[in-house]
Amino acid sequence: MRHFKSLILVGSLSLAGAAVADELVLSDEEILTMVKGKRLAATGPSSTTYRLTFKDDGSMSGQEGHAVDSGEWRVVGGKLCLKWNKWKYDGCGKLVKSGSEVRLAYPAQDDKIYLTFNN
Repeated sequence: MRHFKSLILVGSLSLAGAAVADELVLSDEEILTMVKGKRLAATGPSSTTYRLTFKDDGSMSGQEGHAVDSGEWRVVGGKLCLKWNKWKYDGCGKLVKSGSEVRLAYPAQDDKIYLTFNN
């Protein structure tokens, strides 16, 4: 029985490693292609939904329910940087693609997700 539990643990770790291996960190060019001039839907960590518009000039606007905000976006060193005027976020996070999902990580916390972009 103990051997069987070890096999399950090893199998679980192998699957976890495979999921990480399937993740792709987007380059500056890929980030620009994804956001520049686009309107995107996104989901926040508490299942809050957002509609975001990334203008060519580096300005952006967002809507969450009836709340709206504006700000600036840019790409720096492989990270998408967002600075909202009212919403409490000002930072740069890497974009990671896993399957059809693209996630924006909190600055300096690659394991904590700020937004998940919906297709």
